[in-house]
Amino acid sequence: MNDLTSYQNSVAQCIYHLQWTTKYRYKMFKKEKYAVLADGILRGIAARHGMEVVELAVQDEHVHVVIKAKPSMSASECLRLLKGASSYELFRKVPNYRLRYRRGHLWTNGKFARTVGSVDLATTNHYVAKQRNYQTSMGDYVALQGSPAL
Repeated sequence: MNDLTSYQNSVAQCIYHLQWTTKYRYKMFKKEKYAVLADGILRGIAARHGMEVVELAVQDEHVHVVIKAKPSMSASECLRLLKGASSYELFRKVPNYRLRYRRGHLWTNGKFARTVGSVDLATTNHYVAKQRNYQTSMGDYVALQGSPAL
């Protein structure tokens, strides 16, 4: 998970921890077969949209996923794709879910999203502070030596 991914014009690491719940917190995945089905559906959706599932846990009434996405995808876009498509596919594969959710809304509007990386906030703050010092010292060096010819 520490590796960066190279794209056409960039290098990035976009990893999100996402969590969402079923509407009214009904325990729709209490039976193992439904949890396994939801797991497979979510992994398929992620692969179809160019996301990589790092970790996935389907609980009785909520889902946790750690996902690696393209830098052009925001956390909210990842959530929208995962929640929307998984709801659609689950209703198609388990018609009895319609008895509980007549309007076809399996998930709540609420969500949790956090960026995750191999570097924590303290390390990033330290790096940025040191860059400021490094840039200042390099500026002094260039001023003393003169700027290189272009």
